[in-house]
Amino acid sequence: MEKDEKSGNKQNIGKTILDYIDRGVEASKKGLKSAGNALSEFGDKSVLKIELSQLKSQLAKNYTELGKACYKILRGDNQGEFSAGNAEIVKLLDAVEKTEENIAKHEEALKKPKESKTKDAPATEPPAEASVKTPSDSPAETENQSESDAN
Repeated sequence: MEKDEKSGNKQNIGKTILDYIDRGVEASKKGLKSAGNALSEFGDKSVLKIELSQLKSQLAKNYTELGKACYKILRGDNQGEFSAGNAEIVKLLDAVEKTEENIAKHEEALKKPKESKTKDAPATEPPAEASVKTPSDSPAETENQSESDAN
């Protein structure tokens, strides 16, 4: 009878140990999953912050180009008309507007908590959009501008 009790206790102890091991594995899986999600969210937010910084820099460049164009028109160096219908002004105003919209999208994405990724509903983030080029960004325009500046 003593042997039966000892073997019964050993089996109970074995089951208890296996139960604790299973619980430990489950807790580890949950911990690793939440750590992975936190790391992923941190990485995503870091990318958004870098893109936001680049967009703000692009916006400053767009404002500078717009100011230069207005200055040239007002000064008489450029034979264009100073109005909202001027092709160069319209192009630069559009670039400013698009950049401001992209900045707003990125700022909104940074404010939102990241949705958990599931197979049915993936999290949505604004696409990383290419920065808007201004006339001074293209080599041909820069060359033409240098020639007109020299005259």
